[in-house]
Amino acid sequence: MAWALEGIHTMVMVFADRDPGWRCSSLSTACSAAGNVCGLAPGTWEWEGSSSVAEFGLICDQKYRVGLVQSLFFVGCMIGAGVFGHLSDSRMGRKGSLTLVCIMNAIFGVATAFSPNYWVYAILRLLSGFSIGGTGLCAFVLSTEPIGPTNRGLVGMSTFYFFSAGIVLLSAIAYHFQTSWRALYIASSIPSILYVFLVLPFLEESPRWCLIQ
Repeated sequence: MAWALEGIHTMVMVFADRDPGWRCSSLSTACSAAGNVCGLAPGTWEWEGSSSVAEFGLICDQKYRVGLVQSLFFVGCMIGAGVFGHLSDSRMGRKGSLTLVCIMNAIFGVATAFSPNYWVYAILRLLSGFSIGGTGLCAFVLSTEPIGPTNRGLVGMSTFYFFSAGIVLLSAIAYHFQTSWRALYIASSIPSILYVFLVLPFLEESPRWCLIQ
């Protein structure tokens, strides 16, 4: 089920970093004839929705910053996978590492909603990627290690169904929070909190890890 959380936190950028579209706020002929907002005078147009693009002005010559923040997220994933892969093999264990990354998911997700500027937003998405990089890895190992070789491949494959289910859930969440990308980040962090309190307490540590220790 933790892979659903990975799907949510990974794909939330599709909705939070979208271009919400714009419209003319005056009867300016130049605005009406323009194909984009670049070069238009302030006050002659307005955004039609809410997103990080609209709030931080990630348009025209700043448009590259949208791709930059998304790239930073996946850099965080790469680093997190290595760090938590090591921690899950250490005395922290698979369950302990999974608990930690899920808590981090919730903290960084909520903190992202309060980003005062673009660079804080980018750093928090990097940190979110760091925790997400460990989520899928720890959950995969914890779910497949207790399974025999015959069914291990099937169980491992099923984790991606949960990833897809997370995207479906995110779509429903995003639909209800179209007017605020900040509220979307808070709402998309709630499943991680619920997972920590309602699911993790009932999970057992990997028997193989316990045997090695």
